Amino acid sequence: MLQRLFLTIMLSVFSLAAVGQSLDMNLSNDTAEIRLNIFPAGSTRFGETQVNLGLLYTTDEDYVGTAGLMVVGETGSGSPGLEAGVGVRLFGGTTEKDNDFLSLTVSGLLRYSPPALDRLKLGVYIDYSPKIVTFMDGENFINYGVRVGYEVLQQAQIYAGYRRMDLDASGRDSNDTIDSGGHIGLEFYF
Repeated sequence: MLQRLFLTIMLSVFSLAAVGQSLDMNLSNDTAEIRLNIFPAGSTRFGETQVNLGLLYTTDEDYVGTAGLMVVGETGSGSPGLEAGVGVRLFGGTTEKDNDFLSLTVSGLLRYSPPALDRLKLGVYIDYSPKIVTFMDGENFINYGVRVGYEVLQQAQIYAGYRRMDLDASGRDSNDTIDSGGHIGLEFYF
C-alpha cells in the first residue's frame, strides 16, 4: 500500500516537471532521490519562494517523501554570491525497521557561488524536527548535508554531495539511519 503511494508521488513529481523550474536527481550505490523545485511566485525584492517535492528510496526499502516551502534570497550587498534560505518541510515515510513517521521540520540552507568562479556552487542544508512535531513512530528527525557542484551548461549542474538522514523512533529500534553517505547528482533548470 505504502509503495503504491510513493509510486504515485513519484509520477506526480514527473508530471509537475512541466511547470517546474528545476529537476534534481542524485544517486549512490544504495540511494536514489528525485526532487522537483517549483518557483510559483518568482523573484521579488524579498526573495524567491520555492516549493519542492521529492522522493528518496534506498536499497534497504526505506521510502521518504518530502514537500516543502522555502524563501531564498541574497544575504546582502556585503557578501556577493551568498544566498540563505529558511522554510518548513514535511517528511513522511517508512523505514526498513518498520518505523513509519511524519515530521514537520524547520529548514535552512546556505549557498555560495564565488564571484570569480560563478559556475562553482557550494551549499549546506539542514532540516530538523523535534518530538513535538514528529508523529507516528518518530521521536525526532534530522536531515543535513553538503554539496559541491559545477554548472556545466546554463541549464545543467553536476554535483557531489554528502547526506545524513536520521530518525529517532520510539519502540524497539530507537535509532534509524535512513541514509548516510556520498552521492552524485544532476540538476536541470528549465
